[in-house]
Amino acid sequence: MYCSKCGELNPEGSDYCKKCGAPLSHAAIPPAAQPPAAPASGQQATMPARPTSGFSTASLILGILGFSGICALLAIIFGAIGINQEKRTGAGGKGMAIAGVVLGSVWIFLGIITILIFVAIGLSAFS
Repeated sequence: MYCSKCGELNPEGSDYCKKCGAPLSHAAIPPAAQPPAAPASGQQATMPARPTSGFSTASLILGILGFSGICALLAIIFGAIGINQEKRTGAGGKGMAIAGVVLGSVWIFLGIITILIFVAIGLSAFS
């Protein structure tokens, strides 16, 4: 049985809604057939937030801290897992995962360039 006030599904025979406490009429119609409830005056209607993937968050943080090589590598790995979770479960955070992968890749690229520059300087010093 559905609550006519909040649309919550309640067990059959319940007298009051388990979510909002409103009295239940035993002829309540499902929420799909009801018009959406308007927010009270002075309030804005909000959509429920999707949970954000922890891997996406970790990827972004590690991408920002990626100047140490292991953090950059972990940012790429966690970002790939976060993107996969978003596709599979619908969890939020795809943008953070992509940013973590990009930042991790940039840090690894800069690290390789820096190593090559130091090797070139070292080789030219011994010539």
